[in-house]
Amino acid sequence: MHVLVLSGPRYLAAGKGRVVVCQVVPGAVPDDFTSVCRVSYRDADGVDTIGLAVPDLIDWYPMSALGDRVGMVSDTTALIRLVEALFR
Repeated sequence: MHVLVLSGPRYLAAGKGRVVVCQVVPGAVPDDFTSVCRVSYRDADGVDTIGLAVPDLIDWYPMSALGDRVGMVSDTTALIRLVEALFR
């Protein structure tokens, strides 16, 4: 399972022991579909995969639940809009 870590660098550096994450599910949607954030990552077989960060799947995870980083989000504008919509 892949997750998108939403906790910021300051929170992570504070060592609270938990992070806010959004589960990434495999799939694709039309470009005008705005309620998810498209992400790409490299899976265990080394294949670049497209997935969707779905806001309904946000949760707190312990830091110990996370494995190695597989990539970074390049389009942060869409991600910021997604996260802002959750807290309005």
